Amino acid sequence: MATDFGDESGEKLFDWMLRVAQEEGQEALAKSAKGLAEAIRNTCADIEKTFGAQRDEAKAPEWAKLSMREFDGLPEYETLADMISAQLKKDGVEHAFANEGENRFLVFKVNEAPAVAQAFKRIEEAIPEACERAKGALAKAEPLKERATRARAAAEEIARKAGKPREIEIAQTRAK
Repeated sequence: MATDFGDESGEKLFDWMLRVAQEEGQEALAKSAKGLAEAIRNTCADIEKTFGAQRDEAKAPEWAKLSMREFDGLPEYETLADMISAQLKKDGVEHAFANEGENRFLVFKVNEAPAVAQAFKRIEEAIPEACERAKGALAKAEPLKERATRARAAAEEIARKAGKPREIEIAQTRAK
């Protein structure tokens, strides 16, 4: 399935993957992509298990609080939360992120649990393509470590030249 990277959540997913790859390498990219997919699958299972039964109960609470612990171990949690939020907004799901101490939660209406699960599934479906796109972009770009090495060498050269007195060469010209 081709992903529309013109949408905000798709671009955020790609940007997140590219930053992970640039900062930590392709191995970390693959690990993070796998971790994100696993976190999404576990979250969807939690939604179905917890909220599937509550939809049928007459006294079900109006609002749900979903733990985001599955996402805590992944790089740049805030970026992931922004991406999830963008997908939920696109799907018309009223939601908010909340923190209680060190615990993070996604808050949404219980009756929108299926839509929340579907939003997570859309993100999961986009992961392979975003990962490949990030790998392609990374292959075209100069690795961050190499750029840092070049920048460091240039800074050292500038500092070396700054500490050395300038040599002025005066050339004699002949009068005609």
